[in-house]
Amino acid sequence: MNEARLQTSIKEALDGSTASALLSGAGMQARNFTTALEAPACGECPAFYRDTPLISEVEQLCDPAVLPDGATLLNLVLKYFHAYVHDGAHEQSVSYGEIATLLAGFSRHQSMNEPGDDPEIMNRMRNWSGALRCLADIPRAAFIAGKVLGAGVKAGPEETCPHLAVDVGAASGLLVLASYVQAHRNRFTRSVPCGFMVDPLAGERTADLLRSLDAGSIIPADPSRPGAYASIYGLKVHFVANESMALLQGGIGRENCFARYGALFRAAGKGLDEAVFLPEGVVAHCSGENMSALLTPDNHFQPPAGYEYASFSPQGLLLDGEILPAHRLGKDLLG
Repeated sequence: MNEARLQTSIKEALDGSTASALLSGAGMQARNFTTALEAPACGECPAFYRDTPLISEVEQLCDPAVLPDGATLLNLVLKYFHAYVHDGAHEQSVSYGEIATLLAGFSRHQSMNEPGDDPEIMNRMRNWSGALRCLADIPRAAFIAGKVLGAGVKAGPEETCPHLAVDVGAASGLLVLASYVQAHRNRFTRSVPCGFMVDPLAGERTADLLRSLDAGSIIPADPSRPGAYASIYGLKVHFVANESMALLQGGIGRENCFARYGALFRAAGKGLDEAVFLPEGVVAHCSGENMSALLTPDNHFQPPAGYEYASFSPQGLLLDGEILPAHRLGKDLLG
């Protein structure tokens, strides 16, 4: 599904829903530490929501005959968010009210608890805050997940070439899961989806959730070091993701971008020749120098000479060969 059709599908699923502010605003409120969002304000359960378990959503999306429409993608992300916080919930039916209450709590998780809060749940969200922020703008996360699982990749002889996907900026693991679905949708019978994380607390939780879904693994290693990629030396890489970058979490610099991609290209070499990247590129702006650069696989996501240690901010993503401005990833999907 191309960018315009995917955006339209998500907008149609949310059309008229009073839940829009909650679904798109929890992450922003958590970042800005302003007024908390209240679950009752979201109104009744939106029409797109179904109370099937997360594992059922994943199984459905793995079927190449099923169109990954906006409603399905929104259900996937909402239930993944809930299952990230609640161990074992991936196999359970969950009401929309439970998820709405959780999102409302996340919007103020950095503050003190309110009467009635479950202290253990609030503390989990504080410990895993960075990962959960990738999911908390539900429409944005649904859009990016849809781009990943809907991507076409070139298959090779599977006895020697399983589907290999690497996320160099994994956080919640959503794009590792989406690349697992991608492999099935492209009719691979074997897949090796993995992500790199340096956050020990969130990394353990992300690994546990992916393991419970049998949908990939987390490698607790610094992806800016070539040695981290020892397990993929000489292998064909089909897909490269960067969850933190694709979901606009933080700035762009040497540690979280330039060194990571540089190490990947040095380690994988020609194994990346036919790889699909998401994002395909990023427009990065350096305010201190008043300049912007387009980082793509062609330049190994490296800045111009002399800017290797500069700090950049993402201004837009290159998707389907076109640049999508950063402000259109999120609330703009709500129409």
